[in-house]
Amino acid sequence: MAPTTRRTVCVSRDTDIAVPTFDHTMSEARGRFSDLTAESLETLLSEAVMAVCRATTEKAK
Repeated sequence: MAPTTRRTVCVSRDTDIAVPTFDHTMSEARGRFSDLTAESLETLLSEAVMAVCRATTEKAK
């Protein structure tokens, strides 16, 4: 088994308040993505992170 990596996500206060609870959110996410392989989920997350980085870079220009 490959070693795991922790990712930290920073969100605004408004977003933080909008999320009911961490456990509820994690349970919901696990349910929604349970049919994905670990590799597919990693690809999905990587693509999302790259999209945010591109958007952030474009805003900074």
